[in-house]
Parts: sequence; C-alpha cells; structure tokens
Amino acid sequence: MSNDLGFRLLRLESKTPKNVMLSPLSVRYALSMLADATAGETHEQIASILGETPLPKYGNLDNVIAFANAFYIRNTFATRIKQSYQDRLVGSYDAEIILDDFANATNVNGWIEGKTMGQIKNTLSDNAVSSPLNKAMLINTLAIDMAWRDPFEESGTHGQDFYMSDGSKMTATTMHQKTYGDAVSYYQDDRLTALSMVLQPYDSTSMEFVAIMPNGNLADYIQDFSSTEFDDITSKLTPASAYQGDLIINVPKFSFDFSADLVNDLMTLGIDRVFSDVADFTPMITPASDGQPFGVSNVIHKTHIDFGEKGVRAAAVTVVSIRMGAVMVKEVVPPMIIDLDRPFMYVIRDRQNGEIWFVGTMYEPNAWENDEGVYRDAYRAGLHY
Repeated sequence: MSNDLGFRLLRLESKTPKNVMLSPLSVRYALSMLADATAGETHEQIASILGETPLPKYGNLDNVIAFANAFYIRNTFATRIKQSYQDRLVGSYDAEIILDDFANATNVNGWIEGKTMGQIKNTLSDNAVSSPLNKAMLINTLAIDMAWRDPFEESGTHGQDFYMSDGSKMTATTMHQKTYGDAVSYYQDDRLTALSMVLQPYDSTSMEFVAIMPNGNLADYIQDFSSTEFDDITSKLTPASAYQGDLIINVPKFSFDFSADLVNDLMTLGIDRVFSDVADFTPMITPASDGQPFGVSNVIHKTHIDFGEKGVRAAAVTVVSIRMGAVMVKEVVPPMIIDLDRPFMYVIRDRQNGEIWFVGTMYEPNAWENDEGVYRDAYRAGLHY
C-alpha cells in the first residue's frame, strides 16, 4: 500500500508530458505526522491512504543521506499546541520543534535548504509564511548524494537521438557503458524495457535506480501502473553478469526541479476533511473559546534531481501548512543494447525494504547542444565507442 501511494500520485501529476519527480516517502512522513494531529473521520481518511505499512527509520550520513522532520510553530500560537503532540513528534519522528515569529520565509527556507544538502532552495514565499492565518507547519525533508557502484566514464558521454512524446526528436546528452557485472540488470519484453542500476551502498542503506520505458505512450502506461506491476517487473530483472555477451546501456542525463501543491491530488485520493473547516485537530490543538476552525491550506511538495555519470543527487521536501479560520479548498553473442531513448518512468528505492524514496517521469533529458562543450576534452582523451 505504501508504494502504491507514490504511483497513484504520479498518475495524478502526469496528465501532461512533463518531467515529474515525487517522493512518496516524504509525503508519507508528512501525512503520518498530520494523521497523529487529527482525530475522528479526519484521521481515518488520512490513515486509509497511509495503510498499515510502518514507516522505515532513516538516519543521517554526512554528505550522503539526509533525513529530517520538523514542526514549525508561530511563537504567539505555541501555548495552543498540546505538549503530548509535541512529545509524539519528537519520540516517533525525531522531529525538531521550532518556534518562529513567521515574519517571513527566511528561517524555514534556510532550514529546508540545510537539511537537503543545499539542493532545495526557496520552498515557501514570504507571504505564505507570514499570513496571520498560518499557525504551524509540519515538514519532512530527505536527500541523497550517492555514487553509482559502477560509474559511467565521461569520455563515453555523447549526443544520441531521443524520441519525444509528440513524435519529434532531439539530441540528448547520453551516458554510455559496457557492463558485465551485477550492478546493472535489465528486462525486456514486447511491452517494455526495464533497467536497474545499483548505487554504492552506505552503512546499511543500499539504493537502486529502476527505469521502465514502455514501448507505447508513457502517459497511458502510467494510468494503469501499480506496485504489483512494479514488483512483477523487478522480479524479472537479470544481472548483466548472466548475459553471455556484452550488455551496452545508453542512458540520458537529466537534471530538473519539480514542485506541486498536492491538495487536489490528496482530495482525489479520498482525503478532504482535513482541508475543510470541520477538520478535527483535537490531538494537537487546545480548543479556543471562539470556536475558530483549523484546516490544512497547502501541502507543498518540491523535489530536485541531478542524474549523471558519477551518481545521483536528489532531494525532496513536503510542507503541510495548518491555518486558522475557514479553509479554501482547491481544486559473441551479439551485444545487447539497452537504449533509454524514449520517455520513461523511474524509481529510486531502498533495496533492503523496497521503500520508494523517489518516483518520476523523464520526458525531456539534457540537450547535447548545451552540454557538448563540457565533454569535449573528456571525449578527445577517452576511447569513444
């Protein structure tokens, strides 16, 4: 159920052909902290989306993995937040409890940037934070900066045709590798091509990147995609070491930022009371005599990814803003060649527990015309196939 949330959100955010990346794990953490703040039907709706799978615990590893939670509270509102809820956040989520004057977004944006290894900047606007209705923010951040177990040589990077979803063609900056080991696996049938590349393990965490490129339209394929299909495809992956010939892979580079307010998506999935003036926040907030309602106004989700020869840098933040007042709801053997030369979806997951950190689509890679000069020296110095 936990991984299905990511694919369901990806489906809702992929109505048009564009680069998308979401972090199901970040969303789950933010929603779980929100669920603990609610009661009654409000809580039940959120819990039904989260399912029964417990949240995995992750620590921080300097310059490799970052993971953090926080509860930002407007300092003039702090006496209304129940100590029992704050204790729950600290004990269950290792969350930082931070009092702030909410004068602008400088402090919270700085915290997010620091916790995402500098990858995500300027998450919130000054107006969003300083609004007098904005009383508290639940925040999850996570980030990785991991090397491939078998990195690509820059001298092999070249321009190669990439076929866009509209039928046009571009020349994409494409990484090339001839591989024989078990750090790369593949699967092909008459419907799709799948490719897995393992990242260098750190401590007890081992991640892999899995690309799935359907032979048909990616947007149509995603509409029926589920964790069951993902598990079926990954169970069929064959390591390069099992292939008798060379396995040659050509993978486009890409780098982009993505942001979305997930309110409409979550409403589509069945969560609506928490965005209304009938939301029940009794586990978190001491009621006031004026009976003013509380609700979630925004669920801001931002991600960043750099996918290149040496590895993957990726980060995400999810911010749940809690407001007072009526809430506005928004709408030789021959070599086998694996070419990721059409739009594809991808997943970055923990190999030990299967938890998906990132899921996305890649419709438009880096353009070779913008990158060629960077690789010219490496190209001339290396052996190009």
